[in-house]
Amino acid sequence: SPTPPPLYPPPSVAKDGSSFSAANYPELEIIGFGDTDDDENKYSAGLLSRLRLQAISPVSAATFLTMTLSNLAGTCSGDSGAAVIATGAASGGVVGVLSSNSVPCTGSKGLFVSPAAFRDFIRRGAKDLDLPSPV
Repeated sequence: SPTPPPLYPPPSVAKDGSSFSAANYPELEIIGFGDTDDDENKYSAGLLSRLRLQAISPVSAATFLTMTLSNLAGTCSGDSGAAVIATGAASGGVVGVLSSNSVPCTGSKGLFVSPAAFRDFIRRGAKDLDLPSPV
């Protein structure tokens, strides 16, 4: 089936007049073990799931926001720490790690942290702990 359009497409032109690129606002996919139901009385975490997201702030920043491409799903409790990857033309590995999300989970927005923004900090920490340096 064809890919549905984003529910909240990013703007095509920034406030300063520069255009946004698909690389900064890509479609993403998160893979996590979080709850799949908003009912707090129904435990639904523990099953690895995938969800398509749309970046709604630049993924080139240290933190960025996403929204789900489905009104029936969203990031939820148990997904924190899950990796998000860029898909389609902008694909290229992990671009973020889920830090938090809005509630309810259905249709939630996610706040992600970019590992690349903290590369030097991670490398220094690995060196201080005599661990192999990550790429």
